[in-house]
Amino acid sequence: MSSSSIEARIALVGNPNAGKTTLFNALTGQNQKVGNYTGATVSRKSGTFFTPHGHKFELIDLPGAYSLDPNSPDEEITRNVLIGDQEDEETPNLILCVLDATHLERHLYLLIQVIDLGYPIVVALNKTDSAESQGLRLDPTALGERFGVPFVAISAMTERGITQLKQALRHPFPSPPGRLWKGPAELEEAIKKSTKLAETNRENNPAASGLMAVVKDNPEAKEFIQKARFEYIHRAVEVGLQRPNEELLALTDRIDAQTLHPIKGWCIFTALMITVFWSIFKFAEMPMGLIEEGQETLQGWVRDFIGEGDFQSLIVDGIIAGVGGVLVFLPQIILLFFFISLLESTGYMARAAYLMDGVMNKVGLSGKSFLPLLSGYACAIP
Repeated sequence: MSSSSIEARIALVGNPNAGKTTLFNALTGQNQKVGNYTGATVSRKSGTFFTPHGHKFELIDLPGAYSLDPNSPDEEITRNVLIGDQEDEETPNLILCVLDATHLERHLYLLIQVIDLGYPIVVALNKTDSAESQGLRLDPTALGERFGVPFVAISAMTERGITQLKQALRHPFPSPPGRLWKGPAELEEAIKKSTKLAETNRENNPAASGLMAVVKDNPEAKEFIQKARFEYIHRAVEVGLQRPNEELLALTDRIDAQTLHPIKGWCIFTALMITVFWSIFKFAEMPMGLIEEGQETLQGWVRDFIGEGDFQSLIVDGIIAGVGGVLVFLPQIILLFFFISLLESTGYMARAAYLMDGVMNKVGLSGKSFLPLLSGYACAIP
């Protein structure tokens, strides 16, 4: 990847499960590099692609984030890259923000936060095919007018709209739209002064630094800004999104109402975990028995073939017993990851992470830490 031939750096930003990585793969193909961010174990993925206009861009797939108020290492790195505070990482020239069209209002909060940072932005409105199948009618043009940035309807999974998205990534990039919401005079004056101070200090992103300085020690200002953002989003969605029946909740919303409920959600979670681990124990029993029988048979053959002594002990009690002791757990591990993959593909893992967030925060972890913890329980099944 030759940096001299790259005209600009584009940061790919979006909520977890918005289809961001699928879009990254659709745009870059095999032209990818994977590493780690300096001082962190979070993966850094980057790649290059060409637009129909002949521009060559570098695309950085930032970790998924629900907002720029970080609650996890992933979100902290995404925020730091965007405000120019991540070690050994240049600030991007443009933000490509991926939104899930089936949960548009929820995902727009991250977009309005990114707009506040003062970057040129292009929005990839993903999963529009799923939204249409749910009876949702989207108006990308109206949404673009409301937010001051181009919206391109795509389906990253089927690669529908990818060509139009590449065409929207013209260089030079569109001007930043500027902050959309307005606060009372006192708040606006405080933001203005703080931003000017950041400019004087030559900080990487004065707009972001000024805004963060105002809300840092002022909970009331932070609460007002959040409310103003949500109100703006609600008004924009009324124009750019039509639902088939406002009184009839979509299937996913009904599922969310049950799985995220403070009581029902935990009951569902407990029942699912019991079912998963019972299934692992039940279905792994037979293949584990076959592996143990195979190990004993192989050890018997080797004992008959090699006379007694240290060499026989090395092969039988060392190598075969050691490898067999690991292989015997393989059925449980395979079944565990099958169930994890199944729960992820249905979207339940994201809901479980949200449910676990309050518990995990008490020990300094995010709800998403539940997944690697769950992965370690296969060998602990009685």
